[in-house]
Amino acid sequence: MSSFEATLKEYLERRKELGERGVSEDSLRDAFLEFLRRAFPKLTRAESLELEKHIPRLRVRGGFADILYEDLIFEFKRRLEPKSLIKDAERQLERYLRNQPAPERFFGMLTDGVKIWVYALRDGNLERIDQITLDGSSPEKARFCKIWLDSYLFHERLVTPTAQDIVRRFGEHSPTFHQGMRVLKSLWAEVRSSPAAQTKFAEWQNLLSLVYGSKVGEENLFLRHTYLALFARVLAFVVLLQKTPQETDIEPLLSGKAFQQKGLKNFGQADFFTWMDAQNPLVVDFLHSLGLRLTTTYDLSHITEDLLKGLYQELVDPETRHDLGEFYTPDWLAELTLRRAGFLEAENPSLLDPACGSGTFLFTAIRLQSQKLQGAALVEWASSHLAGLEVHPLAVLIAQTNFLLALRPHLKHYKKSLPLPIYMADALSLPHKKTLSPSSYPSPLKPSLKLPPKTPTTISTPLLRFP
Repeated sequence: MSSFEATLKEYLERRKELGERGVSEDSLRDAFLEFLRRAFPKLTRAESLELEKHIPRLRVRGGFADILYEDLIFEFKRRLEPKSLIKDAERQLERYLRNQPAPERFFGMLTDGVKIWVYALRDGNLERIDQITLDGSSPEKARFCKIWLDSYLFHERLVTPTAQDIVRRFGEHSPTFHQGMRVLKSLWAEVRSSPAAQTKFAEWQNLLSLVYGSKVGEENLFLRHTYLALFARVLAFVVLLQKTPQETDIEPLLSGKAFQQKGLKNFGQADFFTWMDAQNPLVVDFLHSLGLRLTTTYDLSHITEDLLKGLYQELVDPETRHDLGEFYTPDWLAELTLRRAGFLEAENPSLLDPACGSGTFLFTAIRLQSQKLQGAALVEWASSHLAGLEVHPLAVLIAQTNFLLALRPHLKHYKKSLPLPIYMADALSLPHKKTLSPSSYPSPLKPSLKLPPKTPTTISTPLLRFP
């Protein structure tokens, strides 16, 4: 049993006892706070954690919040019922949020110490955006509770990244996603009418209509795609360059120059999703904060699975994925399939995935082959013996990112430029062939083709350099 699981079980037993005794809300608050401090020790040293914090009137009537911690405002009740009590508590939270200098950046937490409901102001209205019931009945449920709490408190450091953890901290129910969408909506409102932005949006719509066979693209989905594309770029940046992007890094990150300078010939170029001004302070702050959260939370030297598959499945509308037949292969099934196919026994295996999605099979193939090859030899093999095709433009970027993440420990030994063998193409769309009648053939009744003479060409590409 993990220390968190034991702490959670002990707290839930204590909370049940306090509830049976009918203690005050202050006692419930203190017990909950003690649990958080034991579960997340760094909270003990948090100077910004304040009890009975007075929220002065700024826009509406103020009051006293039970707990204020950074961008979290807690309101405690003995029970989250009846509805009239919940409505009163929601009105209190709404007043506290509206009286913050930047209301959209704060989250309200209504809780009885077991159930936690999360609220935020969205388009000027209070909305419940997330919720959890603390449960320590199994290691899996305790682990989920830990990830959920940490995604808001954000104090756990250097954990091994997993797809589930990435979804919890950066997916559509996370505070990071809600903050990111708020920023992107604000930025899009500024540029929506510009010809450049309209062109990118129209190109994205046209391509999606080809992918899905009908028009499915609307602005909210476009912004969700933008969020995921930016997240993938920042993740690749912090993994490959081993640093958080600073103000001077934002333009190279969005244009792809940061990756091209490292010898990555076809990764990270400007696309539909780089419609924002790299110099805008909102863009700089958002991408810096994404990078900071990744570098301070995860040990990115230990990536053992497709990290982005869960985010892609969550942020790309499930109905449109269903229409396209997009169902992603679990990592364990990809590995089992390759092993059953004799991938490990083959002397020099190769793999073409004609519908690679987020790149799970390619990622798994690299991981398995790393048992036989290391360093530059593995990178050379991956670039020449693996290939992926994918019809969805966002999935191509995700698959390319996963391909790089799988090779990360070995790239520093590779001194050549690296083209990523993952391409946007429809594997089911066969090329059209023109059939000529015999009478149209030139003598002697067979096609003739004259090729221009070969001329030597020299292509200058940068060397691949990694720290």
